[in-house]
Amino acid sequence: KPSPKGLPNRKGVRVGFRSQSLNRELLRKDTNLVTKRVLSARLLKINELQNEVSELQVKLAELLKENKSLKRLQYRQEKALNKFEDAENEISQLIFRHNNEITALKERLRKSQEKERATEKRVKDTESELFRTKFSLQKLKEISEARHLPERDDLAKKLVSAELKLDDTERRIK
Repeated sequence: KPSPKGLPNRKGVRVGFRSQSLNRELLRKDTNLVTKRVLSARLLKINELQNEVSELQVKLAELLKENKSLKRLQYRQEKALNKFEDAENEISQLIFRHNNEITALKERLRKSQEKERATEKRVKDTESELFRTKFSLQKLKEISEARHLPERDDLAKKLVSAELKLDDTERRIK
């Protein structure tokens, strides 16, 4: 008997009351099944997300370790760079001092060469004066040895003074 409350089946025919209660039970079972599937899917999704969170935490820990090691490396490199810059500054200071020392030594060399030239000139002048004095002495000796001259005493005095002058000049040269 068709029931006014009954649901149409696939063929469009209404089934009885009993079939309705079966359908309800099937619907409840289907909803329980769907609910279980939804809950199962949710649990799977939660597990996947928890796994992803765990993986991300592991990656974060690795990145933190890497960041820490990179900071240590950066510190060491900055320290080495500072040492290098200090050494470079020291080298530039050494070069500056060296250049100043070279300039001072060149100036001393120039002054020393000037003094040497002046000394050589005085030596040449003194030697030429010595040569002239020796030549005059020789002439005066020759004249003094000639006894027939009346001015022999004057010439002897000149000879003595010339000899003294010669001795004095030789002492200055030495």
